[in-house]
Amino acid sequence: MAVSGLCMLALALTRTRMSSLGGNSIGSEGVKALADAVAQSKSLQTLDLDNNGIDDEDTIDDEDTIGDEGAKALADAVAQSKSLQTLE
Repeated sequence: MAVSGLCMLALALTRTRMSSLGGNSIGSEGVKALADAVAQSKSLQTLDLDNNGIDDEDTIDDEDTIGDEGAKALADAVAQSKSLQTLE
């Protein structure tokens, strides 16, 4: 999924309760855009990021993985979120 598309999607996440983005090869830049939306959203309760290069089985040089910066951005966003209850 292109980063520009994720930025548009990130805006929509501020107004939705659940989003399933599994298997979209979000990558590091994409997850940073999503992290901003997660932190700002007042309604997002469930976010599914399954099969996006986040688990331990992915290789570090894989461009689809979120990397250390993406993981930190997502972790910070989850900590800031007042509505997110489930992250898959």
